[in-house]
Amino acid sequence: MTKIDTPPSLAPMREPGARDDVWIEAMRAPDRSENRASIRPHSHCDLLQLIVATGGSCLVDLDGVRRPVSAPCLIAIPGGTMHGFEIMPDAQGWNVLIRHDRVLEVVMTLQVGVGSLLAAPCIIDLSEMPDQVQDLSPLLALLMKESRGERLDGQALCLDALLRLLLVHLARMMDHGDARDPRRHGDHALFLEFRALVERRFTRTRRIADYADALGTTPARLNALCHRFAHRNAKQVVMDRLIDEARRRLLFSGENAADIALSLGFSEPSYFVRMFRRRTGATPGQFRLPPETD
Repeated sequence: MTKIDTPPSLAPMREPGARDDVWIEAMRAPDRSENRASIRPHSHCDLLQLIVATGGSCLVDLDGVRRPVSAPCLIAIPGGTMHGFEIMPDAQGWNVLIRHDRVLEVVMTLQVGVGSLLAAPCIIDLSEMPDQVQDLSPLLALLMKESRGERLDGQALCLDALLRLLLVHLARMMDHGDARDPRRHGDHALFLEFRALVERRFTRTRRIADYADALGTTPARLNALCHRFAHRNAKQVVMDRLIDEARRRLLFSGENAADIALSLGFSEPSYFVRMFRRRTGATPGQFRLPPETD
């Protein structure tokens, strides 16, 4: 059996051409000379992982619950879930990572039922939905091409439309599929309410006490939930959302750094520059520069 050494907690994947909001790849089966490939349990912070299995089988470990699964199926793994795999040589499909924030945006704006994908891991049998499975492959291929290709005019708009279309497809599958939750998710619902509230207020609300009051809980409980599900405190969750929005605007808008800082609620552009550099390792101007090519 091939062992793939994976760290216990994975940061968002960084690959040439990858975007912060989404990463997608064709699922790689192990070499045919091997019986299976093993990926030991690990977790992703603030990333929803979707595995669309179109062929073959694997063993899945979700928070210590181990079960065999066979294609066609959808495996949804929200951030903070410990998960591992044993992938059989005949496995085929797609591996997708989407930021939780983008899923929440779609839930709030389109009112589609995919929010539960962020609450707990689930496995959805797609054997009774051959047409939907067939429709997914070209959509996923186009999403991979757009997200990993060179930066082009209208790319942000195209990625947004493709992500929304993907999530609408998934919502329809969930309406008809058998979603099995292999664990209890406890306080995750409150954590998701906090994330949704951050999405609505992050440009104007910084104090965690204000978020706690709005949710009818305490700052201490919010911090505990964020440490449990996002591996950082509540203040860091809010600031991460601010910096993510700043990165998106620097890449895809014509606004200057000072205007972006003010629109995100920073009273002093210099403080915004320091905060951005501390969290990304680059100034806003350096981040906006196109990557050097050989």
